[in-house]
Amino acid sequence: MRNKKIRMERKGVGIILAALLLLVSFTSLYAAEPKPIEMKFAFQYPNVSTIGKGLEYFANEVNKRSGGRVKITTFPSATLLAPDKVYEGVVTGISEIGNTTPAYTAKRFPANDATLLPMPIKSAWSISMASQDWYNKFKPQEFKDTHFLFYVSCGPYVLVSRDKPIMKPEDLKGMKVRAAGLQAGAFVKALGGTPVSMPMVEVFEATSKGLVDVLLVPTETLGAYKHGDVTKYLTKLPVSFANPTVTVMNLRTWNSLPKDIQKIFDDVSKEMTDIAGKAWQYGDIVGEEYFKKLGGGRKIIEIPPAERANWANLVKPLTESYIKEKKNLPAAEYVKYLEERINYWNARQPDNKAVVDFVEKNVMTTK
Repeated sequence: MRNKKIRMERKGVGIILAALLLLVSFTSLYAAEPKPIEMKFAFQYPNVSTIGKGLEYFANEVNKRSGGRVKITTFPSATLLAPDKVYEGVVTGISEIGNTTPAYTAKRFPANDATLLPMPIKSAWSISMASQDWYNKFKPQEFKDTHFLFYVSCGPYVLVSRDKPIMKPEDLKGMKVRAAGLQAGAFVKALGGTPVSMPMVEVFEATSKGLVDVLLVPTETLGAYKHGDVTKYLTKLPVSFANPTVTVMNLRTWNSLPKDIQKIFDDVSKEMTDIAGKAWQYGDIVGEEYFKKLGGGRKIIEIPPAERANWANLVKPLTESYIKEKKNLPAAEYVKYLEERINYWNARQPDNKAVVDFVEKNVMTTK
């Protein structure tokens, strides 16, 4: 009887020990898997667009390299913040990360206006790379209330017309030109046209009804917004402008991150200007191909070398005005450096096939 009792006591102790071990195991497992750092990422572009895919790539890459310690949830198509509210929304913490166009709130970003000036831009990739170089050199204080991640830009704006080919600036006289924003409006006026401001989503219908004669848009829109369906002539400008965007993080969020997580964000951000710049260039390539395939007498117009100086001289006052007006900034230095970097990256532009192959393999497959 006594031995039986001892055996039962030992069995009870064993069960208790096993239970304790199981509890310790569960506790250790829980401690080894802390809750991920969750972040919201707001941007205006649909996640199926080329740049939308590029921004999704950024989020996925950070999530992956962090080994699950960071979980970025994207809010595309302005589903969290309106396009002109993204920067302030990041400052106040509504969204931990945001991609926005500083031109939407231009008074807040006077230095950034230098990136909007007329230049001989070859592609979205070259203006993206030049803009990032400019930020790295000057670190403008207007972004100090966020942590800056990276620049990326759409491609150079082109003129797309309904009925009349635009061969020279005089062809724009009396023409209503869709041009969104102060910079675009000033550009059209300098060339002799009459700017009409309207959101991108209204452009197709307005053009089909003849409410505007010409569109000042990136080539990407010919396919993405089907502008090619209601236009016939595409004029590539020898001197144009683009509309760079910035991706930024809430400053308190940044300061709260472990150093190794900060390094992951920095490393991925350094890659993104190249990657997302190629993604936006891919959009322009696809847009032009879409336009060509529509047929129906559609024509792409390249300005002859002998006439390019005339176009450049007409928009030169826009740069001169910027330098004159921004007396509290090293504006002339900004312009000189940006022009140097545009020429530098234009000369190193990857060919279209290389861009298409890279983006289709690495970016367009992003979920």
